Amino acid sequence: MDFSRCFRSALLAGLFAIGYAALAAPAASPNVVFITVDTLRITSAVTVTIKSTRQISTRFPQTAPACPYDGEIAFADAQVGRLIEFLKNKGLYRNTLIVLSGDHGESLGEHGEKTHGFFIYNATLHVPLIIHLPGGAHARTVANLVNLADLMPTVLAALNIQIPEQIQGQSLLPIISPKKEDIARSLYAETFLPRLHFIWSELRGVETENYHLLH
Repeated sequence: MDFSRCFRSALLAGLFAIGYAALAAPAASPNVVFITVDTLRITSAVTVTIKSTRQISTRFPQTAPACPYDGEIAFADAQVGRLIEFLKNKGLYRNTLIVLSGDHGESLGEHGEKTHGFFIYNATLHVPLIIHLPGGAHARTVANLVNLADLMPTVLAALNIQIPEQIQGQSLLPIISPKKEDIARSLYAETFLPRLHFIWSELRGVETENYHLLH
């Protein structure tokens, strides 16, 4: 099976990881929750988006009408909070593996790009990634380079499921464990939107700890 086709978004990566884990995990494995956050696009040309934005602004008036995008973020945060509260109230939080990830960033005007997909600068490549491991491990921040292809092997490793040899990505458990392992790596990114929509050249890039090369 070509696993590389399964990681075109955080949502697909998470759903594939959970589906694979559900088939391979023993009955006593921890619960698994995968959350991907993809806020609405604020464009006056889309009627549905305007309606959704007004609904969000009503719920979070402190962000409206000047910053509707902030309202969307507040709304998404509130929904994640409801889920976490439910898990805690039911006594499930401690034994639940939770992965929260963004699908992509938004340029919001940086480099002349309003949304995402055209360029591959860090404004759209850097996304939030929060992992809660079963067992109540202490919170910590890790600065290592990681990518969405790492989500599936991380979930499988946390559930003690063998990771298929042909899979892309690597488990993040070694770098988020108390005995952190520093693993140097480079990450690849690409966008074909300029070619597919404007018959321009596609963009490819490689990012390391010290450099971000674009071509």
